[in-house]
Formats: sequence, structure tokens, C-alpha cells
Amino acid sequence: MDMTGLVAGLFNVSSKAGTPAALSSAQYAAAYVSAVTACDAKDGLVDGYLANPGSCNLDPAALQCGQPGANPDPTLCLSAAQVPTLRSLLSDLVLSTGSIAYSKYAWTSFIGLGAPGGGGLAGGFSLLATNDPSWLTPAKQATFNLNSDYYLIGDGLLLRGVDHDKAAIAKFVASGKKLLEWNDAGDPLISTSDHARNHALMTDIAKSMGLGDPRANTRLFMVPASSHGAGGNFPSIDWLSAIIDWVESDKPPVQLTYAFTVGSTARTLPVCEYPAYPKYGGNGDVNSPSSFTCAAP
Repeated sequence: MDMTGLVAGLFNVSSKAGTPAALSSAQYAAAYVSAVTACDAKDGLVDGYLANPGSCNLDPAALQCGQPGANPDPTLCLSAAQVPTLRSLLSDLVLSTGSIAYSKYAWTSFIGLGAPGGGGLAGGFSLLATNDPSWLTPAKQATFNLNSDYYLIGDGLLLRGVDHDKAAIAKFVASGKKLLEWNDAGDPLISTSDHARNHALMTDIAKSMGLGDPRANTRLFMVPASSHGAGGNFPSIDWLSAIIDWVESDKPPVQLTYAFTVGSTARTLPVCEYPAYPKYGGNGDVNSPSSFTCAAP
């Protein structure tokens, strides 16, 4: 819901490319494995996935080479220069004004595509915003200045209709129309926290327009065990029936179901309304959604 923030978040990673501060994809993957080892049980089930990633407070410093909890492989543990990079991704990207430009990634952002970066994607949006093709080059991306380029790129994207107009979305919602949003919990490009932050900003605007309870018209869901892939999980969750039932029968979505596979094992998990997450009850088939509840974080 905020392409300018996304660009800033991606440049925060790609600007470090080729420097000692950059992590390899293998290091991001290894860091995720360490987080799973430390935090897997927090969702009630040790299954190799963090269904409640926000509860994982593993300190990236613990992954620095030589630390007791670090990976013994010198190509996978982190150097002193790399620890701040990982910590910055797990923290909000803040402007000099104190405002958040982009909300933090979660540990689950390091599965799937690996590093939460995309210099080419961010460069493309910056080109659209500024008509400056040099943004497509690593050299230009390395010069990205959060406190100046953020505003320049943001104004350009809005001017060209590329970024989302939260006020226009709020007007849509406040008018009585329905908006069903979702994000993949393991998305390495779009931070789930940032989506949630911008959803909250949008609903605050809708309230100022007279909408008493924004949940009456818009809800945000998080898809567990899923990486960046709206096209991939779209047919695995019955979004269409959910929005039809809401619009035509006034039955708002409460809990949906995500069907996916882990290797050759078919699994299903609840898709919970943010900020709830699927928590295993301690009994029953771990591959059945009936064994889980949508719990508050």
C-alpha cells in the first residue's frame, strides 16, 4: 500500500551490494533457520515454520561468527559488518523527522526468495518517478539518501499515479464498498508490518470521513507459510467466495483456509485476520485447520 516506502526498503538492502555489509542469499537463509530453531515453538507447533514471526526476538548479534549460537560454517555466520545490516532490516526504517518510511521486515521474510531486496525493482520505480535511468545502476542505488530521495521519489510516483493514494482508498471504504486485503507472511519484498501500518493509516482516514468501524468494510489477512506470490496462493485460498459473501450476503470474512504442500505433504492452515496468527492447540492433526485457532499475538 506504499510503493515509496517499499523502494526505500529495497534500496536499504541493494545499496550495500558489493560491500562488506552485504549478506549472501545463503546467509539470509541460514539466519532464518536460526530464527526457526530459536522461535518455532512460539506458535504452539514445532513444524519448521514461524506462524507468529513477530514474537521472535532473536538478536542478530547472536549469529556473528564466534558467538555460541552462530553457524559454525564461516560462509554462513555473520561478520561484524553484516550484523547491523540484518538488524536494520528487522527494525523500522525511520526518517530524520522521526516518521517511519518503511516498517520492519520479519524473520519469515528471509525464506523463499532469500534476501529481502530488489535493486532492479526499486530502480525501476525510481526511474518512473524521476525519469532518471541511472537509478537502474548499482552505483546510483548506492547513493540513495533516505531523507531526500524518499520525498523526491514519493512525489514522482504519486504524480504518475503509480503509488497508492490512501485517502482515495479510504474514501472507497468509507462509501460502504468492501476491501479485502492480504499479505504473504513470508514475503521478502513487501513487509507485512508495513502493509499493516499503512492499512491502519488508511482506516484512520476512513474514520475521519465518518466510518465508525472500518472492519465493517475492510479487513487485512496474513497468509502463513507463504512467500511472495499472489499468483501462487490465489487459487489456494477462496478469496473470491469471501468477497462475494461479504458484498452480496453481508457475511464478513472471519477466518479463511490456506491449502499448500511441504514436500509431498499436503497441509492446511487458517488464514487469520491481522494481527491474529494460527496457533496449534496441542492436539489433533497438524495438517488440519481445525487443530488451530486464530490467536492474538
